Amino acid sequence: MSTRRAHRWIKDACTRCGLRRRETWVVDAVGRSVMALVWTDASGDQRIQPLPPFKGIDPPTAQQLLTVPEGFPGVPIGPEPPCDRSARARAAQAAQGARR
Repeated sequence: MSTRRAHRWIKDACTRCGLRRRETWVVDAVGRSVMALVWTDASGDQRIQPLPPFKGIDPPTAQQLLTVPEGFPGVPIGPEPPCDRSARARAAQAAQGARR
């Protein structure tokens, strides 16, 4: 990956573009509980990537797990989006416009 498009992660946030990542549990197409990475910015969830099942790691039992389309409707499935420094300004403007 080009270093111009690579994120500069500190904990779970990119200091360049403001993108954040988090882990969540979903149900895959076969019905197995799998962890997924979700990338989000000020305008909302941008992309989700379900991971293969992990051996030895169980999902939380107190929560009802949903499939990706149920839990994240309209969010594209795919790998981490590239770093876009101008995205931070666009997302902040969009969030401000939504508040009005």
